[in-house]
Amino acid sequence: MSRSLFCRLLVLGGVLLFLPPVGVLAQEPAEEQPNELVAGRLIYVNRMPGDLDRWIVDFLRRWGKYTVTGDPEGVDLVWDAHRAGTEVRYRMDRRRGLPTPERRDDGGRNAISLTITDWVTGEPLWHVALSSKKRKKKDPLPPAGPRTKVITRKLSAEQLADRIVERLREYVKQLEDGQESSPTTTPAAESG
Repeated sequence: MSRSLFCRLLVLGGVLLFLPPVGVLAQEPAEEQPNELVAGRLIYVNRMPGDLDRWIVDFLRRWGKYTVTGDPEGVDLVWDAHRAGTEVRYRMDRRRGLPTPERRDDGGRNAISLTITDWVTGEPLWHVALSSKKRKKKDPLPPAGPRTKVITRKLSAEQLADRIVERLREYVKQLEDGQESSPTTTPAAESG
């Protein structure tokens, strides 16, 4: 009889071992972390074509939200420029079974996009595509959300940097107010 009691206690102990404590079940879910664009303070701006990085740094310093640093290690945010078509993509060659580079699309050869990423996670937080195409009157303005577009037509590097940082300011304000993707731009801000 003591052997059956021992077996029952062993089974009961094994079952209780895999059950979470009662306190864990009663806990509320952890509060969501704020977006790093709102919480972050230290930003690194990487080199960009046409000295755009210098103007962006200047406008970020005027804004005062972020502290700009020249060292990318240990920052909260990293701001990079990417030229379309510079990354190599591969596809699988069916005949040989080897990856081969894809042909590049010549249509977007000179297109540049800017991305702010979280340095710790590598997650892109904000992306702006620069476009030299004239915006049509009937086209709505792109919202100042996590993915936006800025018209570069007839703008100097200083004016372009001002417009880009202004779009970032709009998006960060939306995040701080809790309304992530509602458009709050004026036609005068994007006319081109």
